[in-house]
Amino acid sequence: MVMVLLLALGAAAATPSSAQEDEELESEKLEEIREEQERNKAAREATARGIDGTAAEIAELTSAMDVLNQAINEQVVRMDFASTKLFIAEQRFAEATAAAEAAEILLLDLKEQVKTRAVESFLGQDIATPDVVYTTNPGLTVRMEAMLAAVLQGDVDVADAYVAVQNDLAVQREVARISRVAAEEFRLEVEAVQRRLEADREIQRALFVATEERLEHLLNEQNYLESQESELSEQYKEETRRLQAALQASRYTGAGGSAGPVATPDEISWVYGIAIHNSIAPQLQALIEAAEADGITLTGGGWRDPAAQIRLRRAHCGTSDYAIWEAPASSCRPPTARPGSSLHERGLAVDFSHNNRSINSPNSRAFLWLKANAAKYGFYNLPSERWHWSTTGR
Repeated sequence: MVMVLLLALGAAAATPSSAQEDEELESEKLEEIREEQERNKAAREATARGIDGTAAEIAELTSAMDVLNQAINEQVVRMDFASTKLFIAEQRFAEATAAAEAAEILLLDLKEQVKTRAVESFLGQDIATPDVVYTTNPGLTVRMEAMLAAVLQGDVDVADAYVAVQNDLAVQREVARISRVAAEEFRLEVEAVQRRLEADREIQRALFVATEERLEHLLNEQNYLESQESELSEQYKEETRRLQAALQASRYTGAGGSAGPVATPDEISWVYGIAIHNSIAPQLQALIEAAEADGITLTGGGWRDPAAQIRLRRAHCGTSDYAIWEAPASSCRPPTARPGSSLHERGLAVDFSHNNRSINSPNSRAFLWLKANAAKYGFYNLPSERWHWSTTGR
């Protein structure tokens, strides 16, 4: 009977251990699967970044664009999240620093109160002679310090306030230190993501241009074959469909990017001479004022109506209907979005100038400032145009 009981107890004790081991094995297996997925994802992205859009097979080209689009989408989310964390950390640092400064001032005031009360108690009268307060007599100093301790013990309100302020000062200094460290980490994260994002957008731009050119070539062949009443093969049609789908899905659609419904004048505000959509006017104002505080005066152009976009297309792309309405943005000099597809028409993009000159150099003070700070205010650069900043980076 005893043996049976011992065996039962042993089995009961072994069961939780076995379950725990199974759980640990399952966790390790899941971690291995995640690591394998990350390696595969990194390999696909590396392949996409290294592809030659002018020579690759259409299937390879469209696959690379899909992979790159996904990578850019993830980086944009990471950028927004890291920028938000940076903004919060900087706010906390500023608030904690201000609170610590206030605590230091209050602490000095309390010290003066305690010192005055100690001297008055020591002398038995009001102190009016600074020589007593600032004595250099060692014996008198010792007696005053003893009296200070007595006053602190006897004056509970002042003593409690003094200790409370000391504690608050220590806390605020530590919060400021932690927030400063966190802000620096988030700033480095934002810069790293931004560098990767800019590099990928440059690659994406090149793939987009190559895809547009391949599609135009196929469409020209298609028009020719149709004019000759020749049959188009299913493979030919499928290649055209895949290229069109890849261009439509791409986050990059030429200068200014894909847009949507154009903004009306009622939806536009003026911020330091720049017309911008009402929804982001406060962000633009904060950005320009922050730049001004750092010695950089930004001006520029924002919203433009469809008629202005058509005039730009006519000037940059040509005067034919095809040049104005259908030619790829990349075929224009400089690249100019098709009417109805520019973020300028939605009031969500700004072409910045500094000292009344367009920002062209990646080494200019204005560009470097925007690169370091614009994301905090929700503006991102189109890498191929240093002057162009929008809510999506297109």
